[in-house]
Amino acid sequence: MSRDEMDELAHLEHLLRDTLVEQEGEAFAARYDAMLRTGMPPTEGNRADEVRLVRAITLRLRLASLVEDRERSLRLDAERDRDGAPAPESLGAAIDALRREGMDAGSIGEAAASIRYLPVLTAHPTEARRRTLIASLGRVRSLLERGDLAATDDARREVDRRLREEVANLWRMGGVRNRPVTALDEVRSAMVHFDETLFRLVPRLLRRFDDALAVLDDGASSNDAGRSGPPRPPRALPSLRWGSWIGGDRDGNPNVTAQVTREA
Repeated sequence: MSRDEMDELAHLEHLLRDTLVEQEGEAFAARYDAMLRTGMPPTEGNRADEVRLVRAITLRLRLASLVEDRERSLRLDAERDRDGAPAPESLGAAIDALRREGMDAGSIGEAAASIRYLPVLTAHPTEARRRTLIASLGRVRSLLERGDLAATDDARREVDRRLREEVANLWRMGGVRNRPVTALDEVRSAMVHFDETLFRLVPRLLRRFDDALAVLDDGASSNDAGRSGPPRPPRALPSLRWGSWIGGDRDGNPNVTAQVTREA
C-alpha cells in the first residue's frame, strides 16, 4: 500500500470513527478501537454491541477495499501514460506485440472483430449487499476522485463534508438485508452496476479498443492512438452482449417475470 493510499485510508478511518462517536457514543468507539487492536470483541459488551462492532469492522474493510481498488486504477492509468507507451497487458501492448511477431494489419483487425465477449451477471445467494450500499460506496469513490482535483481549500472542505455525510449514511443503512432476497432485489442490485459503472465503462472500453486498432491504419505506434484528427471510418469491433443468471430458484426455474421486470 502506497503512502498516498495509506493517507487516504487513514482519513476515511478517521471519518468512520467520528461517525461512531456521533452515532453510538464514545464508549462504543472505545470498544471499536479495542477490537481493532486485539482482533476480538470486548467481553463486557452484550450481543447487540457485538453485532454493531462487527458492522463497524465490516464497514472499515469496505472502505479499505474501495481505497485499494482506486489506487490500483490510478496505478494502471499511470502505467498507461508512462512515456506515451501502452500499459503492460493493455490492448495497445497486445497489438504492438502481434505486429512485432509479424502478424499483418488485416489479420489483426479480423481477429479483433471476431472476438465475442459475453459477461454474465449473477446474484450469488451469499451476496446480501443492498443497492443503496453499492451506490453510496460509489459516491465515496467519486468524492475521493473529486478531492484529487480540488484546487482550493473551500473545495477540499466541501469534499470532506460530503465524505462525512456518506460515511454516516453507510453506518446508518447497515450492509445486510433483514428479510429474504427476492427476484426484484436481485434485478435492482444488478442494475446499479449499469447505473453507476457500465453505461460509462463499456463505451470507454470500445473507444480504447478502437484507438488501439487505429495503429493498423497507418503503421503508427500505438502511443499515437487517440490523438485528434479527421474521423476514421467505422471499424469492426468485438461483439459485446450480456447474459444473466439472476432470478432463478434453486431448481433453475426463472423468477424474473414480466411483472418483476416492469417493477425493476
